Formats: sequence, structure tokens, C-alpha cells
Amino acid sequence: MVFFTVLSSHDVVLTAYLSQVGLHPMVLSSFRALGAAAGVLGATSFDLMAEAHGMRKVTGSFLTMQAGTCLIAALALGSQQGVPGRAPAWLGGTPWYLLPFLGAIVISRVGLYGFDVGFSTLSQGLVDERHRGTVGGVTQSLCALATLCMYVTTSAVTTIFGTAGFEMLVWASTAAVAIALLTYWTWCMLYHEHEHIHGSEGNVYAIEDDSGHGHSHGSTGQSKHDHVHTAQQEKSLKADGQGWRKHRHVHYHGPLWMAGG
Repeated sequence: MVFFTVLSSHDVVLTAYLSQVGLHPMVLSSFRALGAAAGVLGATSFDLMAEAHGMRKVTGSFLTMQAGTCLIAALALGSQQGVPGRAPAWLGGTPWYLLPFLGAIVISRVGLYGFDVGFSTLSQGLVDERHRGTVGGVTQSLCALATLCMYVTTSAVTTIFGTAGFEMLVWASTAAVAIALLTYWTWCMLYHEHEHIHGSEGNVYAIEDDSGHGHSHGSTGQSKHDHVHTAQQEKSLKADGQGWRKHRHVHYHGPLWMAGG
């Protein structure tokens, strides 16, 4: 859903709109450069933040940042579009209402690229390596479909409403990111992450979930967190020999009726 958007510093629809409303080429170039720099900041800061606060929480935080800044951009465009006057010459005479709009989009790139790194990292760990190609292909196809749908929507809206329809596209983009945000946090609430430490003899391991609570089981005990291993986890267990082996699993913790049980 995050690809169903016109709120990107490099989006052709946004670029066309900004050109039509008279944004100075120098300001447009600076806006695109700042957007790229913000993306680099989001991508490079992810590992540091994930190490301190946990990967799933940080991934969701970046997506929350993107959703919040997209909302600010939509509100700025809608509420300030009628504000008269232009910024000083050093800002290229940019219409005043565009400044918070463009600023929010730049900050949203931090959230988008941070979330993208988190999503890719989570996928690498959670998806069995035997199925990564298939899952990756489906993911890329869905992203391309979302982009195509936005272009089709843009064509229809601009044909009917002209430039005035751009605000509708901005709100549609904001709604799409909000849906992605709701989906992600719902997944986090329904599926908890646990750390399993396998012992050298029998089924001895400790379990700690992503909320920090844990418990352990002996070699003769039965765990209520029965789990299977992905291919990469099986390889890791065999490669580690007879010592302690640690990896993480995601378990469903929601209502049984939602799991089909």
C-alpha cells in the first residue's frame, strides 16, 4: 500500500503538479535532493535504532512516521492552498502553502526507507529460504500493481477534475499508508516473536517473547509453543554442533476464530 502514492520526492505526478503551480526549478531540484538524503538517513539509522529498541518496534515506528508526515502534508495542502503570497527570492518565490507540504514529504522519506529496510530484514529472517524467491516475486508484483493503480487513478482524476484533483490523490495516498500502518501493527499484535535457545541434550530451550517475558522448558517438558524451523534455521542448528543454539520464531497469539481454529 505504501507504493500507492504521489507523496514521493521523485514521483512524476507530484513533479508535474509542482511545475504547473509554478515551483521554481531550483527549489524543485533541492526538494528532490533533500528527499534522497532523507531516504539515506532512514536507511542508515535503522540498524542502530533496531539494536537498541527491537526490530519490529523500530520498523513500525518508521512506518508510523511516514503515515504521520503524509497526514501533515495532506492537511497542509488542503488548509493552506488559498494562502496568498510567495516566499522570498532565496526560496525561489515558492507559494507559502507549499513549504510545509514539501517539508512533510521530505521527512516522510526517512520513515519510508527505514521501514523498507526493516521489512526486508524481517522477510529475510521469517520467510523460509526455499520460498524467498516466490514471496519476493509476489511482493514486487504487488508493489508494481499499487504503482500502476495510482497512475490509473491519477489519469482518471486529472481528466475529470484537472489540477484541482491533485488534492484527492494526496488524500488517497495518505489513506493507503494509513491502511499499511494498521495492517502492520495488527500483525505485530496477533503474532508475537519468541527467542528459542536449544540445549545440547533433548528439547531444552528458553523462550522470550518480544515484550520481554519468558519461560523455559526442560528436556522432558512439553512446550505450548510448538514450532517448526525454516531451512536456514535447520542449517544453523546443525552448524552450531552440540552447544546452545538460538533463533527466533513468530507465533500466533490472537483469537482462535481468526486462525481458523
